[in-house]
Amino acid sequence: MEVRDMIGKKVVHHMMMSEKDAHYVGGLVNGARIVVQWGDVGTELMVYADGDISLFLGYEKIEFTAPVYVGDFMEYVGWIEEVGNQSYKCKFEAWKVATMLDRTDADMEGIEHTAATACEPPILCATGTGSLSVFISSFDHYHYIKPRLHYAKYFSSISNFFLNFETLHI
Repeated sequence: MEVRDMIGKKVVHHMMMSEKDAHYVGGLVNGARIVVQWGDVGTELMVYADGDISLFLGYEKIEFTAPVYVGDFMEYVGWIEEVGNQSYKCKFEAWKVATMLDRTDADMEGIEHTAATACEPPILCATGTGSLSVFISSFDHYHYIKPRLHYAKYFSSISNFFLNFETLHI
């Protein structure tokens, strides 16, 4: 797959916000938690695009559009918008796909405090634009990156790829 073929291909991570994510009164989660997850999404995008975990250069714009609370189920989405010589411009979104029922207008009488409900439609909680870069030193890009991508297809998932990469002796 050519790097330019990656433009628009989405990577999605899912996570439930836990008590350790709470930062403010009432179980409100710090917006920085969203940005941390986008970093992982961007890293996965770069592995698919260039076979390298990359370096996150920074964000150009981040907007928080809805609150995130402990117990919310989040979906973090990212995709490549532009490809440069050694850098990539990516777009990111954070969506709330489910929330605890007590955060809604539902009547909680006789319902467990652990009850949750899907957000139909999902709620957009944040958007951002970021730049990532893969720095290639003096060695030949083709002979270093392309073999790693060749081996990646033999693993059932990207996590297995990382766990088994050292055993390849490339």
